[in-house]
Amino acid sequence: METIVTQKWNDQFLTWLSGLSTTSGRSGPTKDAAGVRRWYQNEQLHREDGPAVEYPDGTAYWYRHGRKHREDGPAVSYAGGQKEWHLNGELRCLQTADGSRYWYCKGRRHRDNGPAIEEVDGRSAWYYNGYPVRSEEAV
Repeated sequence: METIVTQKWNDQFLTWLSGLSTTSGRSGPTKDAAGVRRWYQNEQLHREDGPAVEYPDGTAYWYRHGRKHREDGPAVSYAGGQKEWHLNGELRCLQTADGSRYWYCKGRRHRDNGPAIEEVDGRSAWYYNGYPVRSEEAV
């Protein structure tokens, strides 16, 4: 759990950092002293053909217009194996390094077409708008 909290804080810091303006109209790729590569468009993290932030350890963040976003895969892939799916900045699914998945909608556990929690050991739980429900109630 501590790793997830730390990663969320890092994500919030990255989002805040992407909003800072050091050069008016900053666009294009940058690389810092630590080897982190970032792509900008109009001062926001943005890239159409790959991740907008790439760390040397393989961690990658996909951004579109300053928001985490990717339609064809995870928007965040951590070097340790954890993945996050985001659409327009909204977390949709979190997959832990062991393969367990947690589904969200508007910040709440939620999934229309299956359990919102799928543990790698086979346990699952259904949620609708953040409230636990039985599987037959979720449809």
